Amino acid sequence: MIANRTTHPYLEGVSDVNTIHLVRHYIYAQSESAGKSLASRLREQGFDVEDWLDADGDYWLVRVKQLIVPSEQAITEFRKFFETIAAEHNAKYDDWEVKIQGEGSSGLGLGMSFGDALILLKKRHFVTREGWNGKGMYLALQVPDPDSKMTLPYIYMKTAQGDFVPWLASQTDILTDDWRLA
Repeated sequence: MIANRTTHPYLEGVSDVNTIHLVRHYIYAQSESAGKSLASRLREQGFDVEDWLDADGDYWLVRVKQLIVPSEQAITEFRKFFETIAAEHNAKYDDWEVKIQGEGSSGLGLGMSFGDALILLKKRHFVTREGWNGKGMYLALQVPDPDSKMTLPYIYMKTAQGDFVPWLASQTDILTDDWRLA
């Protein structure tokens, strides 16, 4: 992971900044109630948010995870957004960090959790696992239309044989960190 506003030129030298990356933003609130209020507001706006008491016990930490293409413009715009919303909740935006992608990886590459893969599925991306044996296998989200017999969204898999079947996660699928964009 690399962090802060001065590292974008460095990021361009070590990772493909034109692909989706995991970016984390850190905000520190003066109190638990301010932190929880901020976290709730960010969740209402669709952000993936975690919050807890920081290691020193002095501030309530709010960490926002995003899957975005980390262009300098995008980072700058999100930084301004988080600084503004933090100030409204008696909090301070601290910084951001981005996960560097290894060579040969596509998008988030190796190391993506099932939770991150699920976020991508909800944004209509295809995801796969390095640990799957068959070539060409991936998952996608199906959202039924008014003419569909299904009434709720569901995840389906394209199998190695080219078939499409409904999919349920195993314990291994949920706990592994080898998810990536397909």
